[in-house]
Amino acid sequence: MTHPLRLLWLCSALFVVLGLGFVFFPGPLASLLTSGEPLTPAALTDLRASYGGTSFGIGLLLGYAALRPRYLVLGLLAALAVIASGGAARLYGVLIDASPALTTFLWLGAEALLCVLLLAALWKTRQLDLD
Repeated sequence: MTHPLRLLWLCSALFVVLGLGFVFFPGPLASLLTSGEPLTPAALTDLRASYGGTSFGIGLLLGYAALRPRYLVLGLLAALAVIASGGAARLYGVLIDASPALTTFLWLGAEALLCVLLLAALWKTRQLDLD
């Protein structure tokens, strides 16, 4: 298994686990990530759907791409797009809201690291014969 493929599987697993976590434990996860829990049942439902369902679906899609060699590059690009846009939105929030928690910077660092790893994996796929 190549480094790019392992990285795609890792991203898939991270999104699936995060998605399932938000589906089944939205309050505690929101508290862990933002230092505050949602206050209404509707907010919990929205977290389950927006974070849980979306993250789980992205994880499944990345896993499917990892199973099909011809979709490896597309899967890596998809992971990069999702993670980079999340990181960019988080950075914007840090700049605009001016009161981030420590976890905000931890997530931002993890997103930046994953983006660098994904870019390196995409570079490596240029050197592999994938067809």
